[in-house]
Amino acid sequence: MGSNNRVNWGLEVLRVLGVIGKILFRIFSYFMNILLTVLLIGLITGIIVCTAFAIYINTYLDLTVDPDQFVTVNQDSTTRIYYMEYETQEDRLNRNGTKVEIENQRLTGAGGGSIAVPYSQLPENLINAFMAIEDKRFQQHNGVDWVTTAKSVFKFVFGGAGGGSTITQQLIKNVTGEDEVTIQRKVQEIFRALNLEKQRSKEEIMEMYLNVIYFGNNCDGVQAASNFYFGKDVSQLSLVECASLAAIVKNPSQYNPKSHDKDYYVTNSKGEQVLKEGNHTRRNDVIWVMQEEGYITQTEAEEAYDTELNLVCFDNNDDEEAVVEEGVTIYSWYTEAVYNQLKNDLMEEYGITAKAASNMIFYGGLEIVTPMDPKAQAIVDEVYQNDMEYFPTTGSGLQPQSAIVICDPYTCDVLAVSGGRGTKNLNLGTERATQSVRPPGSSIKPLSVYAPAIDAGLITYGSVIDDTPLYFNSDVVAEATETTEEVVVYTPYPQNYPVVYRGLTTINSAVTRSVNTVAMKVLQMLTVDASFDFMKNDLCFDSLIESVTKSNGEILTDRGLAALALGQPNYGVTLLEMTSAYTMFQNNGVYNEPNLYLYVEDAN
Repeated sequence: MGSNNRVNWGLEVLRVLGVIGKILFRIFSYFMNILLTVLLIGLITGIIVCTAFAIYINTYLDLTVDPDQFVTVNQDSTTRIYYMEYETQEDRLNRNGTKVEIENQRLTGAGGGSIAVPYSQLPENLINAFMAIEDKRFQQHNGVDWVTTAKSVFKFVFGGAGGGSTITQQLIKNVTGEDEVTIQRKVQEIFRALNLEKQRSKEEIMEMYLNVIYFGNNCDGVQAASNFYFGKDVSQLSLVECASLAAIVKNPSQYNPKSHDKDYYVTNSKGEQVLKEGNHTRRNDVIWVMQEEGYITQTEAEEAYDTELNLVCFDNNDDEEAVVEEGVTIYSWYTEAVYNQLKNDLMEEYGITAKAASNMIFYGGLEIVTPMDPKAQAIVDEVYQNDMEYFPTTGSGLQPQSAIVICDPYTCDVLAVSGGRGTKNLNLGTERATQSVRPPGSSIKPLSVYAPAIDAGLITYGSVIDDTPLYFNSDVVAEATETTEEVVVYTPYPQNYPVVYRGLTTINSAVTRSVNTVAMKVLQMLTVDASFDFMKNDLCFDSLIESVTKSNGEILTDRGLAALALGQPNYGVTLLEMTSAYTMFQNNGVYNEPNLYLYVEDAN
């Protein structure tokens, strides 16, 4: 019997192991179900998020890259300006003429704060300095450095500084002018960088970047910076000078060597003195990073470290002789007027920044055909450049300025321009013909008052208006005392010059004598709104302001009696606006917008 009750331990162990296996399998199955459920939820959530993100990107972000905004420098990059040579006036009206290039007015960028330089002329040390300090993996990434991008995202999430932009991304930001600190802008910039690298080579991107980046002191691009800081061509820069330029771009106001070569102190909002590093410290950093990246040897780094700069800080605009010696073209007033109008038109047409439009003009190899009349322009130049001979002097001190615009009254083609008296020795400075605004005074009356009033049938040349003040302003000049009465002076408004009021006056006489009271009364008949809308919409006076709120809360507007009847707008109007508006009187009342160029062709 004892042998029959013996326990089979092997079988029992197997049973126990089977039970344990079932329990473990159930536990494993339970956790696998949970894990798979979580993974499935995560997958579905990821798909939803990615889909929503894709829809958001496709709907709200502009990921396209316009290659015309990113112009490379090549042998055909020079923009040329032409006038049309006509045999008869009828040919001029029909624009049937021969294209002739205007001498010495080619746009290459050398006339402003930027001078284009091709990749082949950029020193290897300069290119390596920028890659070392700004974008170490420039040659490896496809427009976005995902390592530095991940780091910047981590910093952003935890409240630190961002950063992480590649040279390609910096180029896009500089060309488009979009630099607001938002997630949307950053995402848009990333996709644009990826797209740009599909269209341009690394060499082209580096070339464009070094030609548009800002170096302080009105220097756009490395050639302008090299000229200004060191007085030499960019191809002649030493290692230390290359490192110095690469050091500037992080913060030009802090690191440009003219203002802050050495470290310096600033006072913060708490009144504390804070040490800021200057160009010297940061260019040393650039040199050591170049060594770490293998661009230069340790010996080269040690020789360059702490080397002082030989700063020249030559300003291309110091004087005319210096500009000529540097080979910089001084553009004519007409050329600058063409440039300004074309830049604004490109910005409006393509929705691009002023900088991108300027790059298209200076480096795009365009052909700009203008309506300039060389004979008329020659006469204008003779008078305005010899201003001491043709303009009266007021004695010593600052002399009055002058500008002129000549338009064909039938087409409103601009035939000649001068933006100031004397020899022009500065590019893109104050231009009084088409850019600067000035109060027009009584010359505005025929445009803002009489023309629209006649057009509306309110008056004729023979209509009679009472030449009397609209009202009188009262001013107390002496307070009343026990022995004297209060003295009040009543001043008529508006005042005529001379201060004479002749009663019933014809419109013809009022225009001839520029009578202020009649102009203001006719404006009241017309209404201020009708006059303003006529000036703004029909005569294209864009300089007149609808409404502007100043920092102190004051609201300015040119919808007013003084602005429109007496020519006293808050800021003023341009001479080009006035000249083009007056052409309608010669052209049977038909107004045409002024033309500083007829058409523009690119390389294609």
